[in-house]
Amino acid sequence: TVQYRGQRRVIARVAAWTLLMFVVRMSYTKCITLALGVDVPLAALLVIAPLIAVALMLPITIGGLGVLEVGYVALMA
Repeated sequence: TVQYRGQRRVIARVAAWTLLMFVVRMSYTKCITLALGVDVPLAALLVIAPLIAVALMLPITIGGLGVLEVGYVALMA
């Protein structure tokens, strides 16, 4: 936005933290699938996990209760 136009360092730090959080989310999702005995390809997780993250932001249930679990079951089945 206009407020951060001249603050490239702040934008770079935010982008780096966002990338780090994405890598962490993909890592733990991959670990969970392997722990459950399901080998989901990383390419599939790169599509599924962001879709579920968007679904969590939608006001589907109170507090997003059950959306994560149903999303993974529905998209990985």
